[in-house]
Amino acid sequence: MNELKNERDIIIKVLDGQILLKEASKILGIHKETVNSRIIELAKIDEEIRQKFIKYCKRNNFENINFLVLFREMLEKDCSQSFIASQYDIPTRTISREIEKLKKLEGYESVYSVLKEHAERHIKRRLDKRSLTKEEEKEEYNYEIQLESVLDILPKGDVFTYIDTEDMLSKQIRELEEKISRVEEAKNNGIQWKEIKQIIGIDRSQYNRDRKKLDILKIKYQELMNNKNKDEKESSVQEKMKKFKDSYKNSGENNKVDLDYNRKGQEDYKTNDEGKVDNEENKEL
Repeated sequence: MNELKNERDIIIKVLDGQILLKEASKILGIHKETVNSRIIELAKIDEEIRQKFIKYCKRNNFENINFLVLFREMLEKDCSQSFIASQYDIPTRTISREIEKLKKLEGYESVYSVLKEHAERHIKRRLDKRSLTKEEEKEEYNYEIQLESVLDILPKGDVFTYIDTEDMLSKQIRELEEKISRVEEAKNNGIQWKEIKQIIGIDRSQYNRDRKKLDILKIKYQELMNNKNKDEKESSVQEKMKKFKDSYKNSGENNKVDLDYNRKGQEDYKTNDEGKVDNEENKEL
């Protein structure tokens, strides 16, 4: 029980940002992926952990939310965007943005259409309390058929996904580099800031903030990689030490067998030697 309490306390510290995941991994003596798994398992059954995990996701721009699984849950339970947003403490506009992303995602066009229709149905249902017409009943039937095919596309699983600081940082760096690159390309082509803001949506102050943020993220990423390499080296050294100890232990056991064998041989030799002396004495008599 104390071990479980200790693990929960450490997980809370990770979610509160007091310690890093790799530190929790060292303290608990388990791999980072196992810590991740335990966080997700606890988030399902422990309301405090769940709320802290949601806040953690918000701090990381909801990188730890699997929106495809979230959409499946929304369709299966037939709940509105605002309801599912309140359940996971996600802004409704964030859910709307994630749905819009599906519009350009190959293979998810039908999912996008059903989600949009699903939203419209909930708006109509809220505003219109009357019974359905025959035409509307037919539309409802067609929608149910589409829904079944869409549920076959959307994945099952956990709404919460693994905490992967490395992936999140690299993604943020890549996105910022792309934004900055577009601005610099426009500047090199002689486009003024007023036009850049209209075309790209970034003004001079935002550009400068993005440059500073990019520098900070790159430093953090480098620190992360240095720590990762250090951990891998330490792990490699520990593995070599273990192999050495195991081989030494096996070698010791083999030496013990050899010593026992030699000791027995010496005793046999001594017996034979004494017998030989006795025979020589008897001959002289």
